[in-house]
Amino acid sequence: MAAPAAKVVVIGGGTGSPASIRAALYCGYQTTSVVAMADDGGSSGLLRSHTGKLPPGDIRKCLVAMAANQDDPWVQAFRQRYQYLNNHTLGNLVLTALEDATGSLPQAIALCEQLLQARGQVLPSTLDAVDMTGTTRDGTVIVGQSSLCASPTALATASLVGSPRPHPPVLDAIAEADLIVIGPGSLFTSLIAVLLVPGIIAAIKESPARLAYVTPITDHQGETWGLSAAELVETLLAHGLGERLELVIANAAPNTNTKAAGAITAVFNAIGETEIPAASATTRYLSLTDKDVARIAELGPLLICRPLTEPSKPDRHSVTALGAVLREVVEQCLSPRR
Repeated sequence: MAAPAAKVVVIGGGTGSPASIRAALYCGYQTTSVVAMADDGGSSGLLRSHTGKLPPGDIRKCLVAMAANQDDPWVQAFRQRYQYLNNHTLGNLVLTALEDATGSLPQAIALCEQLLQARGQVLPSTLDAVDMTGTTRDGTVIVGQSSLCASPTALATASLVGSPRPHPPVLDAIAEADLIVIGPGSLFTSLIAVLLVPGIIAAIKESPARLAYVTPITDHQGETWGLSAAELVETLLAHGLGERLELVIANAAPNTNTKAAGAITAVFNAIGETEIPAASATTRYLSLTDKDVARIAELGPLLICRPLTEPSKPDRHSVTALGAVLREVVEQCLSPRR
């Protein structure tokens, strides 16, 4: 009898965490997504302010990532955005309508999981209304998730406004996980926004699961603009993970200044890429310098560097490349401690 599939929990939301969701599903793992619920901008923000419901946007994105067939008409429809309807997506409207009809966001999500033939489960981190506030590295206080995203200066700290309680199935999923993956995604507004819900950090610390952070490939948002890979890790640790973080999975980007550049080129050649994809003029990649490598080692986590970009879209994670790293973590020397 085959061993049961490993259980993976992906923490985050937005446009980043779906990469880890798809990578875990690619490996055949039982995958649960835990989503931040502080969004107050765009379609989600409008629905939240007009209906009093929780923001559906990040849930929708993770549901789509879970879908069995990305070409299915329902999946495509869920992604569709209508400018003449305040730029709402159909998926956001469906989730909100189903929550109205059932009186329950979890039940609305479950119905959408059936509709999209989701291969895993999507869980809101909390069912309570919650907002965010943060302080930039120059001491400016900013209120609101969307304002934090657009901060003119990188943030130093973030906190939640309100008294959110963790959604109980989230704590169960974390307790049963073999691997917990944080990210990639917006550090404060997608990742830390989940970790700040009371009870979630405690559950992670009690879980026997391995804990990994996947760093982003690009540096493009105000909340972390200009921060190094090591500074991202430092910030994550400072927001409750302490010594619990075991692994940092980083893209060994072709534009990095590390001494491993020759080895990176060799890897690309070995997998059939004759040319390393060049960064576009408008894309700013997160660098991983020798200083970052040394600092992450000082902080404690094991750093795993691999070429993780999609060859045709070098600003995005490759599902197969990231999946290979997750499989390495689960199946080799860093296998679950059961």
